[in-house]
Amino acid sequence: MYHKVLGLVHLEESQLLKGLIGMEFLITFGLVVVYGGGIWKFWSGFHRTNFNRSLSNRLSLSLLWPVLLIANKSYRRNFNKALKG
Repeated sequence: MYHKVLGLVHLEESQLLKGLIGMEFLITFGLVVVYGGGIWKFWSGFHRTNFNRSLSNRLSLSLLWPVLLIANKSYRRNFNKALKG
């Protein structure tokens, strides 16, 4: 429900809270999808990179892609190689 105060429409706190929780869910879901997509794309194109072909290396570099993409220029180049193809 809502009520008018001075001609303005105000939502009740419960409706506002539901809206915020819904938005929080959408943002979290979006971030998880982007993170998972990055893992998938890097994992699939790993053979195009210059990295050592060990499973542990592939796994750690795939899981840490957001941090390494920001912090490491060499990783950025290899990440782009993995995504192209």
